[in-house]
Amino acid sequence: MPVADPRIRHFLALDPPPSVRAGLKRCRLARGDEQARRVHPADWHMTLVFLGIGYTAEAIVAAVEPVVAASPGFDLRLEVAGHWRHGGIAWMGLPDRPAPLIALQAALVAVLEPLGHRPGHLPFQPHVTLARRAASPPVPGGIPTWPVRAVTLMRGVEPMADRGPRYEKLRALPLGVSRPAGGA
Repeated sequence: MPVADPRIRHFLALDPPPSVRAGLKRCRLARGDEQARRVHPADWHMTLVFLGIGYTAEAIVAAVEPVVAASPGFDLRLEVAGHWRHGGIAWMGLPDRPAPLIALQAALVAVLEPLGHRPGHLPFQPHVTLARRAASPPVPGGIPTWPVRAVTLMRGVEPMADRGPRYEKLRALPLGVSRPAGGA
């Protein structure tokens, strides 16, 4: 049985397709944000559930795969530019909270509780972080519709001095996949 590595921080996220990444690249930081630290495009994602340390990838996949497979695909629009003063996070988010996204995120949280996961105290705020240490929201650049068709298990890896946290995609779990009885 795999043993959890206490240094690995796992999370479940939505991984933007190339067309959405291209749209996010067109977003720019406002004047005066020269000191902001941009997130590398390879690390853009929308976190659904942050698990942290103490889990194995195998246990996470076993818990969430049935929920993900039973959830339908859906579309998102990153149309809202935002900024959180704490950390100077410049982000792109949603104009509303689509029911399929909220249902998926809640179902993932619920199925992970038996593994010991406890949700954070802050409400789910779906967004993609574009920069840290920014003074203002990004300027949107025309982001196409995001067809969400999978949930990706990711983990944090050693940060790089020039760009902060880095992430590794471990496994994409397709949404809306029907499985035969018995789970084969």
